Amino acid sequence: MFETVTDDSGRFVIDSVEAGEYRIEVNDGESAAVLIDVDVGDDETTVDAGTATLAPYAAIRGVVGESATRNPQSALFVQVYGLERLAAVNDDGSWAVTDLPAGTFTLRLTSADSSIAPVEIDSVEALPGGTVEVPVMPGWAYSKRLYLNTTASGADVSEDVYGFPLLVQLDASYFDSAQYDVNGRRYAA
Repeated sequence: MFETVTDDSGRFVIDSVEAGEYRIEVNDGESAAVLIDVDVGDDETTVDAGTATLAPYAAIRGVVGESATRNPQSALFVQVYGLERLAAVNDDGSWAVTDLPAGTFTLRLTSADSSIAPVEIDSVEALPGGTVEVPVMPGWAYSKRLYLNTTASGADVSEDVYGFPLLVQLDASYFDSAQYDVNGRRYAA
């Protein structure tokens, strides 16, 4: 993380940055912010990030599903990718981040207990001065990791494949049928 302060004309400089994609938050620390996405190329020594104007804070609020809040021993947090934000989930499952610049974010429900798998929600758009209510973040009570065998002894796939439908058949020898609903679509809480 780099920290800098603007000069009297509103310009800022960040030195010695490696090539890559960066998300820069400019924040007045009181009520307004702006998000600037910058891509620094391999051979670039200077990048003009353009002009940006502070706008009122955006907010994102939500509730974590009951299955994730059952274990009071395990603290839960909602992380905003690309920014230094980590909101604690309250005992009732609610959480809020109220000092965001406007932008589109990925949220991640994480636990202090590393055995609990994280849950992500992509493409949450926060508008300046507005509050986005995120649908209930499920917080899975049960999960299984699936491995796809793409070697010659399996599906024999040697290239990247996108948008390919994959049938996952639940089998009583692998899944306890009492843990999913009658349609087999989601796990019962």
